[in-house]
Amino acid sequence: MNRHTEKMCACCDTAKPFDQFYKDVIPNRNRYVPYCKSCCRAKMKQYKEIIGNEQAALWCLLAELGIPFLKDVWNEASRIIEGNESKTRKPDIFLTYIRCYNEMGIVAYGFWESDVMLTDFYNIKVEDDDVEIKSSTIDLNKECETWGEFRVDGILDESAYKFLNKTYDEYTKDLGELDLNVQNRYRDLSKAEWRLRKANENGDISEIKSAQDILNKQLALLNLNDFKDEVISDEKRAYEKRIAYIENSKPAECEDLKKYLDIVGYEKEKAIPMRAIRNAIAGTKDYPDIPKDEQ
Repeated sequence: MNRHTEKMCACCDTAKPFDQFYKDVIPNRNRYVPYCKSCCRAKMKQYKEIIGNEQAALWCLLAELGIPFLKDVWNEASRIIEGNESKTRKPDIFLTYIRCYNEMGIVAYGFWESDVMLTDFYNIKVEDDDVEIKSSTIDLNKECETWGEFRVDGILDESAYKFLNKTYDEYTKDLGELDLNVQNRYRDLSKAEWRLRKANENGDISEIKSAQDILNKQLALLNLNDFKDEVISDEKRAYEKRIAYIENSKPAECEDLKKYLDIVGYEKEKAIPMRAIRNAIAGTKDYPDIPKDEQ
């Protein structure tokens, strides 16, 4: 691990670049929070699935990271999130909270300075030393506004909406904020995945073929269907050669005997066709040396 450019995530125990961590808000502590961005998102998702409440999930994550949950900061973050829900992809709740925390100039030194309790968001029933968490049910009316109607025997299908949301989150979890058009395309992709799943369950060959075709087209639209190895173009090869030259060149005041070294092999690869072109244009007779065993 390069300590100048990387940090070890305390959750996944993996060394990652600094830009994969959120900035810490606690003075006299590490510059970055202990968990990487991916682990923070995974923790939020896990807490939300268990508790069924996004605010309570944020409270739990902040408790793990030692960052206080403050009512004034949450109110401001909540206002921003609610104001952007219909315009772009819903802002990341944790990142929004941290940004508001910094912008408000809050100075606190640990989670113990929180002025909001978990019970302010969620009802916890304690019985025989066991904690029972009451999950909230899915809001089917809100899901209909987002996804449209998915019914089974005339009744809205809750399993369909859970699948759609899970699939959408998996596809977009590392994409940051998306504009409305891109959001809708990923929702179309999630619907195509759901249609294919139902077709496979029903065993309808014709419907499976049709659903797979729609899914493939949606994947192609989002450039998610290219699994081929990358072929380096001549332009990219030349660009890499230029970069390599700059990185391996000496200062101008130094004598550099390898100044024109073909580092990535671009000139060597193109030597034969370039020699033929020069001979044709200039009328020269520049031919390669004949090997001794052929003379």
